[in-house]
Amino acid sequence: MKNLIFSAAFLIMLVPSVICSTGETEEPDGFCPALDTHQTVSLSGVDLAYDDETHLPSAPPSSPVPTTYISLDLSGTYLTDTVLDRLLPQVPLISLDISNCQEITDAGLFALSSQSYLQSLRMNWCHKTTASALGSLACRNYLTTLELGNCIEMTDDALQVISAFTRLEELNLSCCLKVSNLGVRLLSNMTRLRLVNLSFCSDVSDDGVVSLANIPGLRCLYLNSCHKITNTSLEALSAQGQLLVLDVGNCIDITNAGLTAISSLTQLQELNLSGCVKITYDDWSPLLALSNLLKLNVTYCAISAGQITYLKNCNPLLQIE
Repeated sequence: MKNLIFSAAFLIMLVPSVICSTGETEEPDGFCPALDTHQTVSLSGVDLAYDDETHLPSAPPSSPVPTTYISLDLSGTYLTDTVLDRLLPQVPLISLDISNCQEITDAGLFALSSQSYLQSLRMNWCHKTTASALGSLACRNYLTTLELGNCIEMTDDALQVISAFTRLEELNLSCCLKVSNLGVRLLSNMTRLRLVNLSFCSDVSDDGVVSLANIPGLRCLYLNSCHKITNTSLEALSAQGQLLVLDVGNCIDITNAGLTAISSLTQLQELNLSGCVKITYDDWSPLLALSNLLKLNVTYCAISAGQITYLKNCNPLLQIE
């Protein structure tokens, strides 16, 4: 089946048409759009046909105080900066997904300066964006989810900007290769963070992870293929008693001492140790303390079939890969 094809001009006129509005002219104090006052518009993966961008229309103006906010999914479409610039200022957004829209640059994201109440922004694989675009966001007091996976031009400067997003709960920086410990340390004061993904951030080491261990609400931490991480990181995280998900797959310097360190994480539900080749056959018993563990990945680890069977017998709900 062929992908549905929209003209860029049609997109610009379509999205604002779903918005309902009131005649109010000013926002009440402390106003924040509720999740039950939004509609979802998903055009993920559709083909956008372009004529002359100089003749693209501007979106029709919305009400000063809309009662409906839009969750807009444009991921995987061939968006340009011009389309975003024409569309976004007139559409009150609560969520925007432009992941894998690889032509978008900082110029396009500057249109988000009009989105004061945006709560979720997903822009994975937007290779041409930088920290400058994040600095233009007006939603820093409302944003709870920010995904920047594979935004390869994001540096520690981006984390300097992000550290001011006071309500942020979920942050994905996977494959942001220019992020280092210097930037990660800036996240340590973000007390609302619940999920942090630093997988494949090759410059992040124990120093950065130790700082994350100070975040009281941290529940999910992804560090896959952060090769500079050692048992020191796991020892620091051992005090994070509320951690639910820990991914240290392919962290090749973790040893059996690391297993002992995380045995105190009794609330842990998912643990990825795949590719941790220095963990030996000697002793997997520390994992028995993780009574709430539901998923364990030990692919390419030195663990025997008998040890796997023993772990499953001790915890019948445990799924082991």
